[in-house]
Amino acid sequence: MAYKAGKSKTGMWKFMKFNLSALKCSRQENIRRNAETGGREFWNSVAEIIVSGRKNPMRTLFSIGLIAAACTIGSGAGANPPQQDKEPLRLVQTIPLPNVKGRIDHMDVDVKGKRLFVAGLENGTLEVVDLKAGKLTRSIPGFKSPQGIAYLPSLNKVFVASNDDGMVRVFRADTFELLDMIHLDLGPNRVAYDSHTGLLYVG
Repeated sequence: MAYKAGKSKTGMWKFMKFNLSALKCSRQENIRRNAETGGREFWNSVAEIIVSGRKNPMRTLFSIGLIAAACTIGSGAGANPPQQDKEPLRLVQTIPLPNVKGRIDHMDVDVKGKRLFVAGLENGTLEVVDLKAGKLTRSIPGFKSPQGIAYLPSLNKVFVASNDDGMVRVFRADTFELLDMIHLDLGPNRVAYDSHTGLLYVG
């Protein structure tokens, strides 16, 4: 049994029992099956209910609600429960940073070149890791608490923000030649690039 809304003699809405057998079992199964597969017959069933139920709009709305529930049950998480034996994250590699002391901070990745840029916050360095080889390939010193990093492949540049000296240093991404130094107030941290506007944001 389920429920539909009906109007009492006093004009107040109330809930009355509604027998699901009002929809033939064959129709229910067809509706459910086509709802799960996204078939055209599903929508034909909806149209048929709407046409046949014009004299009783509340019953029509409730019948459509049952179809929607069948869609949810058929295609929801209950139909395909997640497999508990699969780990969401799995450790596949550990890469040591042998000369980095203290805490590290933000990172950015060169997907095409398979490189990872790591801010050695307490070490005052920018670390470059070769992800394919699984090793550190370069360590660039001279920073005061580096934090934010943004790698822009379209410009072939790496931007590094230093918290303690208020600087954003710009490096050429392939040779790591220092191209520019942008002076800001003390405390720059996060660096983000908006490709739509071509603006670099430093917070």
